Formats: sequence, C-alpha cells, structure tokens
Amino acid sequence: KLDFTYDGKPHQPVVNSVTASGKEFSSASAGWTVAYTRDGAATTDFTKAGTITVTVTGKTALSGSASADFTIAKKTISTTGVGFSDKSVTYDGTAKSITASGVPEGVAVTYSNNSRTDAGSQTATVNFAPTDKENCTVSPTSKTATLTINPAAISAIALSATSATYDGQPHQPQVVSVTANGKTFADAAVGWDVTYDKADFTGVGNIKVTANGKKNLTGSANAAFEIKSKSITVTFDPNGGDAPSPASRTVQYPGTYGTLATCTRKGYDLKGWWTAKEGGTEITSATSVESTANQTLFAHWEAKKYTLTIALKEGESYGEYKGPQNYQLPASLIFGETNLNEIAVAYKKDDADFQGYFTSAGAMVYDANGRNVMGAVGEYWTNNYPIGTYCYDGNLALSARFADPKEHY
Repeated sequence: KLDFTYDGKPHQPVVNSVTASGKEFSSASAGWTVAYTRDGAATTDFTKAGTITVTVTGKTALSGSASADFTIAKKTISTTGVGFSDKSVTYDGTAKSITASGVPEGVAVTYSNNSRTDAGSQTATVNFAPTDKENCTVSPTSKTATLTINPAAISAIALSATSATYDGQPHQPQVVSVTANGKTFADAAVGWDVTYDKADFTGVGNIKVTANGKKNLTGSANAAFEIKSKSITVTFDPNGGDAPSPASRTVQYPGTYGTLATCTRKGYDLKGWWTAKEGGTEITSATSVESTANQTLFAHWEAKKYTLTIALKEGESYGEYKGPQNYQLPASLIFGETNLNEIAVAYKKDDADFQGYFTSAGAMVYDANGRNVMGAVGEYWTNNYPIGTYCYDGNLALSARFADPKEHY
C-alpha cells in the first residue's frame, strides 16, 4: 500500500517483491536492499505526513535500483459542525463579539472583524487552522456571521439640578446622564440631544427637559426643572399703632405683596404702609416685590378729624350765632383740656345772653362703643367751662342756647 492518512501512528512501507528482467522476485534473499528518504534525506520517520521515497538496490543476483513513492497524507479535520451564528444584542457601552462553539480538537480559531461596541452591523469571520499544521488540515477554513448592535431605548434622565430660585439670572438645566438598557451613561457622545419646551431659563415656572436618543440610543425621556420664586419675609412695624395683624407674612419674588396687615391707632386712620418710618415708598397690595431680601414695612398714620356742628336749639328764635358753623377737630382732642369758648364764640343780641352749648335734649348721647359722650341730658357748657372729660371718637352735634331777654329786666 502506497498511501496512508496521518493518524499519529508509524506506517513503514515494506517491499514485497521486485521485478528484474521480466521476472518477479519476492524474497529479499534474491538480492536487494531497501533505503528510505524524505526530501532527499534518509529517514526513519514513518509517522508524520509527507512523501517517503522507497529505493530498492540490487545485490548478489540483482543489479541496478528502482524507486517508488509512499505517501502519508495530511489528516483533514472537518469544521463544518462548528457553531458560528448571527448575533444581535442591545447597546450597553461594552464591546460585543461572536464566539465559535463546537470547535474540534486540534483546531485553532482566530477572528477578524469580530468586535463591535457602537450600534450597527458588521460581518464577523472565524478562521480555522490545525494546531498541527505539518500533519493536518481543516475544512472549511472559515465561517462568517453578522454581528448587530441595536440602539438602547432611553428610560430615564438625570439633571444637574431639579430646581433653582429666581434671581434674575438664567438657569439652564443640563442633562448629566441618561439611563438605557439598565445602564447609566454620562457622556452625551454616546448619543443624545437635549431639547427644552421653553427658551426662557430666567422666569419663574416649570421647564420640561427632554433627552432624544441618537447613534447608540433611541427613544426619549423627560425630566422637570423648576425655577422657584424667592420667599421674602415682610415684617409690619406699627410705627406707634397697635400690634398689626399679621405681624409678618411671606411674599414671593417676583410677585406682588398681596393682602397687607391691618393695624389701628386711637385717633388715627391708617394711611398705608411705607418702606420707611417717614417718607419712603408706599407699598400696596398690587405693588410688585422688588426686594430680594427680607423687608420691614412701616405704618403711616393720618390724624382723624371730626365735624363739630353748632346750631340754635330747635324752637328758639331769639339770639344770633355768628361764626363758623362746622369745625374740624383733631381726633386727639380731649374735651376737658380745652374750653368751648376757644372753639367757637357766641354773640349777644337784644340782651339775649349766650348760655352755652347743649347736647340733644330728651336723649342721652353715646358714641359707637356705647360710651356716654356728654353726661346727663341737658348738661351744658358755657364760656370758660370745660366741655367735659370724655374723649369722643366721632362726629359731634351741639346746640347753642340763648337766655330769654326778659330774664334780665
């Protein structure tokens, strides 16, 4: 037999017979010797693949020589059954590849174009080679498959901050990371653009921030950013009045002051609230808040004035009153600290003497709080006689009375 396939065992060829002068001789005793060469050199290796030349040389009864080639063929290892199939995965920022499976013993594998990180597709190749290249070969020598990385769907985004307090400066929120396929990515180069539902990053309000996938990412996700108004504490100083209600309140900047405190002071009307004890700027409920710091507002007061009405007592025609009929009295006037004569002057006529100023006859006079203003019915005050000892908070009506001239005859 002249041909064998490499199996790791020795296969030394044996010369069974030679033919000389038309006659076949089957015994080496007839006279020949056998020599083995491989690539022109004598060899005793009958295991590895290759061609061995067997040379028979005659001796004794034979002369000359003859040669024949003996071949040990390389073993072919089949790689047909090696698994190397298309692979499709979702982007996660790490390199992906296809791994061959079921590789036979004695076969080494190498790969080409078999690593991909970014989304997209490519053809990967696995190459087969025998580990014993001298004695083996493989078939087929390679296989191909498609490696595909699919974009990951964005599920959430994170902002540099979720809110800012209004200060008149722009506060544009930044997307610092997105989450997709269970992983968080901080580099926008991975694949996203940012859009906003408004271009105003200064004014108070909510801004919707959207990350839109591209390249390795797909889909979109939103996050909310709020520019909050600044809370300012406004304290109310009564500036001589009673305790205000409330003593303070919180307003927003920007915004208006809204409802201001109420406050009372005996004998005064609340004129309003100002930014200083004296002077300053008036603040109303509609005034825009311009201060970014806590603020104190001061009550400004205006003294109340009441009307004192002087009239002849009904039914009395004698006498004549000359002078102003209405007087504006400061609310702080204490009846009893001044004389009625200092407020108005009555004149005599026809010897009718001025007797004084009287309250309404037949009824007691009370103020709004139920206090008796003037005392007993018919009580009166003449020149240089104190009006009384009560502080009357309200308008007041008095009657001027003159004595009957006959009383003086």
